[in-house]
Amino acid sequence: MLNLKQYRLSKKWHEERKPFALGIVFSTEGSTYSKHGTAIIISKEGEFCGLVSGGCLEDDIIIHARQALQTNTPNVVNYDLRSEESEIWGLGAGCRGLINLLILPVTGYYLDFFQRIFALIEAGQAGSAIVLFERKKAKYLSQGIILKSEVSKIESFGMEDKILRSIDVDGYIKSKVMRKKDTSLGISFDITKIPNILILGAGIDAVPVSNLITEIGWKLTVADHRSSYFERKDFSGISKHFIKDKENLNTELNLSEFDVVLVMTHNLEADRIYLSQLVEFNFAYLGLLGPESRKKMILEKLEDTGRLLEKKLIGPVGLDIGADGPESIALAVVAEMHAKLKSH
Repeated sequence: MLNLKQYRLSKKWHEERKPFALGIVFSTEGSTYSKHGTAIIISKEGEFCGLVSGGCLEDDIIIHARQALQTNTPNVVNYDLRSEESEIWGLGAGCRGLINLLILPVTGYYLDFFQRIFALIEAGQAGSAIVLFERKKAKYLSQGIILKSEVSKIESFGMEDKILRSIDVDGYIKSKVMRKKDTSLGISFDITKIPNILILGAGIDAVPVSNLITEIGWKLTVADHRSSYFERKDFSGISKHFIKDKENLNTELNLSEFDVVLVMTHNLEADRIYLSQLVEFNFAYLGLLGPESRKKMILEKLEDTGRLLEKKLIGPVGLDIGADGPESIALAVVAEMHAKLKSH
């Protein structure tokens, strides 16, 4: 749902007591810019982070977000761009799709719910939420929200116990959108874990990789055993870790917290030592920078560990896009990470 940039900005707005709303795409049909789960946060002043479209719908979304904040009531907004009549709006999107958007005002019990989202993100956990509505006089009125996380029991916010007891929580989560004789509406969306990336090696070529990762909104740690590499200003604003002992990597870093690890120290011994300690973990992506011959050399020296690693280790890293420089190589590598995370 939220990426790291959205999380940090929404937390900043919360600490500043700045009213804001959360928009979530909960279903789509046809060709659309965004898909299920895409999030956007919108302040009362109209500042936003995230895109539901390429910019053609956002002004209208701001209007609906302000209405949700003024009335302290969620909005369900439908953008049907499947016919040429949509051009009457002045949108001219050309996507020819349908986007259904849920807008939650982060006020009242929704603020309590959002604080629980903050806690899940900080703990590196995932979950699912259900917003329940009842139809009255041609309008859907909110009946509250339910949260189901990986480790906690079902929690409800603003919902009566008798309503909560009558709901098939797993059924709603599985179906995403449920209606009962058009008198009630349940919208489910996932609270996904923000991918956590570890780069082992703080060389010059790690800079464009780091820049792309932070721009996407993933968590990132850059680690190296050479303290002088961190004296440069290239990694400002990025979590950095100086490795005191290469042989005890997992005591210095909790490796189980990471979803992706990229080894790029440009040093054979360091790469070998680091890789020998990564074999027991099931990362979504474990990559080694360098040519095939270099990878084979390292795996042969690791013997039995190398044979186990061979099934997990990606190398050479990066999609085949004809990359020929640090920036395009970084693009190829991060694109490959993205694909692996989506399929994991």
